Amino acid sequence: MATKKVSFKITYVDGGTTKHICSRDSFSIKPAKYTMTPDTTPLIGGKNHQLDIKATTLYNNLLNGYTQTIKNTADFEAKLDLVIPPGCGLAPLSTKLTMPFSFSSGAINYTPFKYNNIGNVKLTITDKIWTGADQTHFNGKGYNDCIINSESNTHVGGKVGCNISTTKTFTFIPKDFSNTLTLRDFNNSTFTYISNVSDMSAFIDIVTTARLEDNTPATNYTANCFAKDINTTVTLLNNVPAAQWLTNDDNARNRILFFSGTDGTTTSESNATVATSTLSSDQSNFVNSIANLQINFNFQRSNTLVDEPFQIQKNDFNITITDNNITGSDFDRTTDVNTTFYYGRSHAPDQRFAGNVGNAAIYYEIYCKSCNKTDVNITGNESVDSIDWYTNP
Repeated sequence: MATKKVSFKITYVDGGTTKHICSRDSFSIKPAKYTMTPDTTPLIGGKNHQLDIKATTLYNNLLNGYTQTIKNTADFEAKLDLVIPPGCGLAPLSTKLTMPFSFSSGAINYTPFKYNNIGNVKLTITDKIWTGADQTHFNGKGYNDCIINSESNTHVGGKVGCNISTTKTFTFIPKDFSNTLTLRDFNNSTFTYISNVSDMSAFIDIVTTARLEDNTPATNYTANCFAKDINTTVTLLNNVPAAQWLTNDDNARNRILFFSGTDGTTTSESNATVATSTLSSDQSNFVNSIANLQINFNFQRSNTLVDEPFQIQKNDFNITITDNNITGSDFDRTTDVNTTFYYGRSHAPDQRFAGNVGNAAIYYEIYCKSCNKTDVNITGNESVDSIDWYTNP
């Protein structure tokens, strides 16, 4: 049992009479430590949690005599300190728990236990005056029966530390990732040529944000601090209508190709599943909770089977982003955008020259047999010697 002040009472028999005497030097019995157990793990940044705190012996046995109020004064303290990793540019930050909170019979269910960001956070609870009976500052005896400014439970010269103090590290993580997605044609133009290589690609641009419980940004989720490497899984959900394809034995899901982002923000890891790719991204892409990611994509091109122009919509895709602790699926689909794909060729029509030197005209041409040229933005003239082919100015 813990107590602030206790004395020995000695009982003895003197001449047949039972007598009692109390020691003149009172002393305290203190808890060895605090144990701290949250209601759940992992803890979510910005969320109200409950923390069960107990004053215990070295062997975690509850000391129900510890009834005390922590007020965050010079003698009582309960504070949270962000643990800054090496190489992280975040400034040190210390915050106090909401006070006061009171132990009753050695325990308290403290709520709300909350940290308004994410990261590894040390909680330190300290009580310096429970052992006042052993400190000259309080008892006026002129000497200390415990070691001032120490929480050690190891005896030194018959004394232990005056303080009760325990530090425990808790990890707070974001609630989820929130995503936006848009599409761009090659070179920010209005079309992309169908191609088997990543150098000719359209782009999926993703902005992902790590969020706290209240959906605000988890700004400590930043490079070299508390951001993690992530994996992005992208899937083409919908088939292009068969009427848009000349090669109807294939479809968009079978033919789509995903590539690492040209800007280096994503690296292709797996394309084993039809119409799906998993790409990795380093934690260095995150700045104050936000990462801008790019994925290149195109479609398999046959040298012998041509395609009508077709469009892929933003809402034809789905994405899932995870760092193995948190996940963000889907994206804001309110406004749809598309990319347009052309089956193109370079074509030199028959030409005659007088002599051995001449300037030959070579055209970029787009195939369109039954497409609506206005819908797919084909504005050039028909090929000079091939039907269903149009110049691409």
